[in-house]
Amino acid sequence: VPPHSPFPTMSAFLLSPSRLTAKASPLAHLASRRPAQSTPPRPSPPRFFASVEPPAYAPTELLSVEEALKRSENGWTYLDVRTEEEFAASRVPGSINVPWVFFTPTGRVPNPDFCAAVAAATAEAGGRVIVGCQAGVRSKAAVVALREAGMGGELADV
Repeated sequence: VPPHSPFPTMSAFLLSPSRLTAKASPLAHLASRRPAQSTPPRPSPPRFFASVEPPAYAPTELLSVEEALKRSENGWTYLDVRTEEEFAASRVPGSINVPWVFFTPTGRVPNPDFCAAVAAATAEAGGRVIVGCQAGVRSKAAVVALREAGMGGELADV
């Protein structure tokens, strides 16, 4: 802006002393008419997890791929919970397959016989089972379902 311009610069406008002074709110006069109200203190938020009992079973151990391979060589059963098609495409040597879900044209459908099929398939393993899938979501859900169904023994998730 040239020095002879009649219009002030934006920075001069924003930093002018008249803009920096505190002005009263247009509704400030209403505060004097309102009686003082004491608001009760807000209750603290509920503690949702304070009353939740921890599960009766030990937490599931999360294994690395190397540790899962060692254990499968030492008598543990590797349970693959992927679909039959995924299992046929690639698998861990010596693993068994019990799908957690089935893929249908309408979407994923849970396997209604999952826990019974796992119990039957792993009966001779002595209850030492490694549960795995492709990304870990299905195996984690499968381990929780097996624990809730009362499957004893040792369960590990890959």
